[in-house]
Amino acid sequence: GLLKAYGYTNFEISMHYIRYACLVGLIGGLLGYVLGQWMGRGLIGVYVAYYTFPILKYQFYPDLLLWALSISTGCALLSALTVVRSVVQISPATAMRDSPPRSAKRTVLEYIPALWKRMSFTNKIIFRNMSRYPLRSSFTVLGVMLSTAIVIMGYYSSDAMGYMIQHQFEKVQRED
Repeated sequence: GLLKAYGYTNFEISMHYIRYACLVGLIGGLLGYVLGQWMGRGLIGVYVAYYTFPILKYQFYPDLLLWALSISTGCALLSALTVVRSVVQISPATAMRDSPPRSAKRTVLEYIPALWKRMSFTNKIIFRNMSRYPLRSSFTVLGVMLSTAIVIMGYYSSDAMGYMIQHQFEKVQRED
């Protein structure tokens, strides 16, 4: 809204945000590719040390770099275009006006006064935000659940490998 009020055209505003999104997409793609190369080389080093492979080389694939850059830039560009398309249609006065607050309907727990009065102020704020933004709250809970599952699977893999080694060499192959 401010850029429109200063006299910039819709095209100039759009190009500003599109260039910014492309820059973010390229930097993200390059950073992801560089970190992936670094971690891949480290993993190959672990395989060579643990399994004592005679020859195991890590190889650079330029086509993967192009794919990574094009996908990350394309996603950033698509998201920027989606937002810019709706933003340039708004008049400057409307764009600079503050958004109205969300409806402040009572939550489910507010209808139970005995429970609501016992809650601390912080918990009341948290519960109100969760009830006003249920999709965001659901995705947050899903993210915490999946990250916990990833941590548990990491520990499980370590424990399972230890159990298999112990079972194989102490119970199955007992010979000297």
